[in-house]
Amino acid sequence: MIDFPAKTGIGLLSEFYRTFVGASVGLLAAVGVAHAGAWEEFANRCLVPMENVALGQPDDLDPDKNFKNDGDTYSEYRFDDETYVLTVSDGYGGRARWCAVSLEAEGDQPSAEIANAFLNWSNQPDIFARYEEVENKDGALTLRSTDWREPKIDVRMKLSSSGSGISLSVEETELEA
Repeated sequence: MIDFPAKTGIGLLSEFYRTFVGASVGLLAAVGVAHAGAWEEFANRCLVPMENVALGQPDDLDPDKNFKNDGDTYSEYRFDDETYVLTVSDGYGGRARWCAVSLEAEGDQPSAEIANAFLNWSNQPDIFARYEEVENKDGALTLRSTDWREPKIDVRMKLSSSGSGISLSVEETELEA
């Protein structure tokens, strides 16, 4: 197991977090750089716009599918030779806004580069001040914004149960800052 230096004053010391980091680092030996751009897509199309309360549908991609569910609408976009799906909610009908990038390739290993990019982002000192780890029952690593944004947002990374995929998502909660 990898020895992680102690951090103070943050919620990212949990056994779950350390286990998740260790498992993700362990993937490095098995995975190439085929999907390195997915973190950048997530950060640029989902994370930064949600942090700035400015999420919108991309102008430079054509939607693969459009959906309407319980008053909300959302669209799916495929990129990187259709290996990844970007899903963006419009937040209509008073619904919370959300955005996600997921790997859908069957038989492919979860991308260690994506997991490591998420973990590198979450280990930055300014992220410690802006996010805290929260318990999540579905096996995702979840960080919630603290008091700088309203409503609060959850940023999640989840490896699929089959081990063949990974998803990154950010969504508004109903919690006030």
